[in-house]
Amino acid sequence: MKVGLFSFHLEYAISGETQSIRNLSALLQKQGLAITLGDSLQKTGSEIDSHKERLFFKIKNLLNIPQRVAQNAKNLDLIQLHLPSPAFSFLAERLVKLVNIPVVVFFDGVLLDQSSLSLIKHCFKDPAFFGPRMLINNRYFARKKSSRANTVKAYIVAAETQKSELISLGYAEREVHVISNLCRPMTYLDPKEFYHAHAIPDNAKLIGNLGHFFYVKGVDQLVSALKYLPDDYYLCLAHSGLGSREQLEASIPGELKRRVRILGEVNVSAFMSALSVLVMPYRASFGTVMFPNTILEAISLGLPVIASDFPCYRELLGGGERGILWERGGVYSLAREIVELCENQSRLTSMKHSQREYYEKRLSPKAIGEAYLKLYQSLVICR
Repeated sequence: MKVGLFSFHLEYAISGETQSIRNLSALLQKQGLAITLGDSLQKTGSEIDSHKERLFFKIKNLLNIPQRVAQNAKNLDLIQLHLPSPAFSFLAERLVKLVNIPVVVFFDGVLLDQSSLSLIKHCFKDPAFFGPRMLINNRYFARKKSSRANTVKAYIVAAETQKSELISLGYAEREVHVISNLCRPMTYLDPKEFYHAHAIPDNAKLIGNLGHFFYVKGVDQLVSALKYLPDDYYLCLAHSGLGSREQLEASIPGELKRRVRILGEVNVSAFMSALSVLVMPYRASFGTVMFPNTILEAISLGLPVIASDFPCYRELLGGGERGILWERGGVYSLAREIVELCENQSRLTSMKHSQREYYEKRLSPKAIGEAYLKLYQSLVICR
């Protein structure tokens, strides 16, 4: 079977969406499928580095995506198009009209929810990030308009909560399939080398976060929580490239700087192996891939996780079974959750066991590969 994986995101060198698609491509190839991997924007020329330039490029080329995918779909049996959210489903509907093979859509993220409204005041701080998400990524643009037979054959989402969202928009339950995005399985490494390389005391409890430094990611809240943590708690932040590292560094009080390490790109297995807990204090659930690769990678390693209490994360972490859900009650409450988890050995052990069971059942390459093969085969046979 020849499958084309096309994405709205592949021009990013480091992003959750990009990594998930590349992981899926490698898995499907191992299972005997011939994969064509393509950027639906067909970016050419020098690498576009700034976030604003990327945004401009996407807006400029948005309406040409269906034609470009169709041009690269010759000799394929099936197309899977990854889109940011249901607000962009009109692109898939246009693509269907241009090809005579099944089209599957994977929605990477979620629409704005009530928690997002509190962020409207920050649009002027970073209009390139917030503006399009506030204006386009909403239920008005996302409502399904086509009910014709000649339409997208299947929609894939990572979470049951995303499936419920689609059904509420008018999508038929039978056409929505829940298959998690695929992370790279992590390998546990001795943390001593990481501690030594970054001058972290051997007896320190290391709290970490990995990703971009956009306001919505909430990394600054983790920095603010550090002052409420005991002196043997250190903070290590791995910056994926977008968002201002300099601004975050400038916000760290002088007396806390010795307990903070801000790094660039890291060996993720080594980074996570060194952590006592991964903390992802998101301010909203939009603007990130579902599920966040960083959390999936932590689960694959058996690393305790604390994340903001949003529906998709509640589903992933099992209401506290596989990770702690922070109710976003202020940085002092975040610090309290960190300490209570790190000091409770029995809960840590139980959490790691639950993570392993859930990973094998829903998140492992085996589980995800079998789900994709079953879906693809049903669509191609029925063609």
